[in-house]
Amino acid sequence: MEPVVPNHHAHHPGFRGRAGFAAAKRFLEVGPDASVGCDLTDVGPGDHVIDIGSGPGVAAREAVRRGATALAVDPASVMIRVGRARNDHPDITWRQGTAEAVPSEDASATVVWSMATVHHWQNIDEGLAEVRRILKPGGRFLATERHLRGDGTDATDHGWTEGQAGSFMASCREHGFENVTLDYGEASRGKLLCVLANQP
Repeated sequence: MEPVVPNHHAHHPGFRGRAGFAAAKRFLEVGPDASVGCDLTDVGPGDHVIDIGSGPGVAAREAVRRGATALAVDPASVMIRVGRARNDHPDITWRQGTAEAVPSEDASATVVWSMATVHHWQNIDEGLAEVRRILKPGGRFLATERHLRGDGTDATDHGWTEGQAGSFMASCREHGFENVTLDYGEASRGKLLCVLANQP
């Protein structure tokens, strides 16, 4: 039976050390994913984006290129260090934090996204409560994950099945998000499942 837990890699250790540094360098090459996120949320001038699980900040950099400001948040200090070194920009702020404890004020963002990272969140309910807290009224929330061909149980299954995306959508509705929809995108590693929602 297909698992529907959308954070099925919550138990995996975080990025650190040499392996974390190598992963950060590899993530710098993931450009199309950032474009998909910016396109789906229609990011532009006047937006403030909070990027949860930012890695080295590729998506934050793309948001700034389109005229927004961005807060890049990641639990791994190595990602923040590489991001600052490679994507240093006055309109990007870097903070260490998690989906369950975002270092930002209430109603401070017009857009919040988590690209290819919800499957690592420690707690879906706490993470969604934080997104509700930091989004302004009418703000946009986006979660993208690689569309899995497997069943979501293997250690290499970094992404979602359709069932896992559906479970996450149900959780978004339970937390009071509106207009929760599923879209699809193409990115560097294949097809994406994209959950979009609005803050009331």
